[in-house]
Amino acid sequence: MAEEQGGVTVPVTVGARRDVTKKHSYSIKSVLFINNKGQAHMVPEDMAENNVKCHRGYIMKRTHNDYMKFFKMASGVDDIVGTKKFSQIAGKVVPVEDPSRTPIDEIIKKEHIESEKAKKDAQGK
Repeated sequence: MAEEQGGVTVPVTVGARRDVTKKHSYSIKSVLFINNKGQAHMVPEDMAENNVKCHRGYIMKRTHNDYMKFFKMASGVDDIVGTKKFSQIAGKVVPVEDPSRTPIDEIIKKEHIESEKAKKDAQGK
C-alpha cells in the first residue's frame, strides 16, 4: 500500500537489546596511533588495538626513529610556530593566558626521555 502512495520501504533489522547508557571504560595507557591517512593521534591502547584489527592504521612503538616527530604532531606542537602562542584543548584553540593550559613542554620532554630509554633498551637486547 505504501508503494502505491509513492512511499519508500526501509529495511529494518532487529538485534539484541543493549544498554546504551553504560559508558565504555578504556585503557589508562595511551599509545601513538597512525591512521591510514598518516595522521597521528594519542588514543587509549585498547581503542588503538581495535582500530589495528579493523585495518584502520597501526601503533607506532617508542623505538621507531620518527616517534618524536609523530608524537609532536599528535600533541599539537609545531617547532616553527611554537607552543607558547596557543594551546589546543578539547578541539578549541585557547590563548596561553588561560590557566587550564596543559604543560606541553614538560610532556614532550618526558616522552622524549622515555623514547630514548626505549631505544637503548631495544639496542641492548
